[in-house]
Amino acid sequence: MVMRVSTHKMGSPKWADDVFNSKASRELRGPSRWTQNHHYKSEALGQYVDVQGRNEFCSALAVEYLINMGYIEKVKAQPFKTSIDEFGSEIYPDFLFQVPGNPVPQLYVLETKSHRFLSPAKQWEIAEYRAKFKELGMKYLLWTDVSPLSKPVRDHLMYMRMASSSGITDDEIVGLMNWVKAQGRNATLGEFSLNTDMDRDVLYAAAWKGHVFIPLTQPLSKETRISGIPQDDFISMFLGESEESDSWWKALADF
Repeated sequence: MVMRVSTHKMGSPKWADDVFNSKASRELRGPSRWTQNHHYKSEALGQYVDVQGRNEFCSALAVEYLINMGYIEKVKAQPFKTSIDEFGSEIYPDFLFQVPGNPVPQLYVLETKSHRFLSPAKQWEIAEYRAKFKELGMKYLLWTDVSPLSKPVRDHLMYMRMASSSGITDDEIVGLMNWVKAQGRNATLGEFSLNTDMDRDVLYAAAWKGHVFIPLTQPLSKETRISGIPQDDFISMFLGESEESDSWWKALADF
């Protein structure tokens, strides 16, 4: 029997309030045979957070980054367990978060999977989850280590998160912002390395808070542009409904 965190209808504002204010729906007690649990401190996600596996940890970093950018206003890790009676199956989503909206905010349910384990049967299952959550007024997201958490994205998020707690001062960040503004379109990583005495931790710490931006989907090179405005469409990249779960249908259609 599933212990309900709320007596209100799943997906309703009162249900969401109950979930956001409840304890985690499951306790991660240690590494399994295949995954490593991560227990780390996060002001953005609410003190200490428990996630399972590298991919879910990278999802947590991406959620933190979106909070810093102002795209997310509430978030809960290990938020709830669905019931067979209400949902048709039992799953533990990784995150529930709320995106500001006009006139009302939108709830998003996020799960993280390894792309190589997305068999046709699993993708069919995910499509059913997405449809059911849509009926309940929520959007379902599937993030994988291919999209949107590709290797460059994962690397940048981890370096930005580490740099944010490395003691970089506000004066250093302001100095970088002033340099980027003065350089305009000539603000590249190559110019940054040659013509400033700042190290990359300053760049990553400033990027983590949205003071400067680098293209997340590309590895760093001397041509990498540093700008004061986003170079990626974060809404489409992270909050758009992935077409990945339908890819196997499209592949079949090509035969």
